[in-house]
Amino acid sequence: MRKRNIDFTKGTLLPLIITYAIPLILSGLVQTMFNAADMAVLGAFDKSSDSSAVGAVGATGAIISLLVNSFIGLSGGTNIILARSVGARDDERSQKIVGSSLILAVSIGVVMTLVGMITAPWFLTATNCPANTYDGALTYLRIYISATPAILIYNYGAAIIRVSGDSKSPFTYILIAGVTNVILNVILCFILPNKVAAVAIATLTSNVVGAALTVAHLLRLKEGPCRVNLKNLQFSWRETANIVLLGLPNAFNSALYSISNLQIQGAINSFGSSASAGNNASAQVESFLATTVQSISTTCMVAVGQNIGANEKNRVKNTIVRCAILNFSIALILGLGALALGRPLLRIFLPNDALAVEIGMVRLACLLSLYSIMALDSTLSHSVRAFGSTLFPMLNAVFTVILFRTIWMNFIYPYMTFVGDPVKDIFNVYECYMISWTLSFVVQVAIFAVFYKRYIRGKGKEV
Repeated sequence: MRKRNIDFTKGTLLPLIITYAIPLILSGLVQTMFNAADMAVLGAFDKSSDSSAVGAVGATGAIISLLVNSFIGLSGGTNIILARSVGARDDERSQKIVGSSLILAVSIGVVMTLVGMITAPWFLTATNCPANTYDGALTYLRIYISATPAILIYNYGAAIIRVSGDSKSPFTYILIAGVTNVILNVILCFILPNKVAAVAIATLTSNVVGAALTVAHLLRLKEGPCRVNLKNLQFSWRETANIVLLGLPNAFNSALYSISNLQIQGAINSFGSSASAGNNASAQVESFLATTVQSISTTCMVAVGQNIGANEKNRVKNTIVRCAILNFSIALILGLGALALGRPLLRIFLPNDALAVEIGMVRLACLLSLYSIMALDSTLSHSVRAFGSTLFPMLNAVFTVILFRTIWMNFIYPYMTFVGDPVKDIFNVYECYMISWTLSFVVQVAIFAVFYKRYIRGKGKEV
């Protein structure tokens, strides 16, 4: 298996970046398709004119992001310190990081399941979940949250495997889980009268499959820095603290993003179930592009981390340049392509709701037009994290994105002009995304310049 691992400290960088990134992108796309498959199957079985079943899943998007995805951000700490130790060929420390990460994932997963089950009704009420989708949304949310331990185990385990240089195996495992999800979606929707529960159970099962395959991979490894032995699983409070300290700003950042998006979700839900369904269908289309951007950014972070560990300063610079150009170009091409094909793509999820499709197109037009800038922002942000700072990217997001969106929704949005047409009025909500992304990029450039200069001068941060 070690032959499949990519060493970013040796060889031509661009082929290494592309070879590593492609399985990572495909893995992300398959994982993204879990929710997309739920919505597509529901769209086929949901014959209501207001897309109530699809809207039920759509109403949970921001809540799931808050309760689950926020803590996936902690795995960023594993990425950073494990990449450094792998690059420095420190197998002993790598073993401690791996064991600590897996134990942390299980612990957080159990706690989040308990918290999520209890708070699910409150979150739905806080986000103005439409009455005709509330029961379905609560069912979907609780079943999805019960998969949190499996979701975190897969993401932490996959991060460990990828940092060691193998991005192909996690793709294989998530692909198997994705196929399981699609098959079970169809079968259970035919069997169970509650279609929302059916797709939620399919998603739960597929996440368990992905987690099981990932753990089995780590157990099969007989050598290398990322092998796992359950009888001698190494745990270190020091490395756990390092993972949390470096990952906590990522998790906090994701949580604050989600909290700000809860308010935005509430405003969208106020336009009715068609708006909720259209918004989430558009988010599914956008998520495929977001996954590509995130995957290349993660590749950049791993490659930069390995080269920092190996003290290869010139390769650090070249990695960042190549990843930035690649990310910008792909985001521009895919963003314009998705926008051009927007309506046919949205109709996959919304075959019976023309209003939802038009609302979804508003979101696509607002967000995809700026995705290439978002890609550069993401690349620079992940580079700064590789340099050992997760705090400053978080602070940037807090002030230019989260705080700005909160101000917008509380002090600007209520006083904007509304004409009574949801397709036109909902632009007032999405406009805040466009402005906040632009502000974030400008500040991120300045942050990156400071940390890169410090690294070149030999003042980089040890982790």
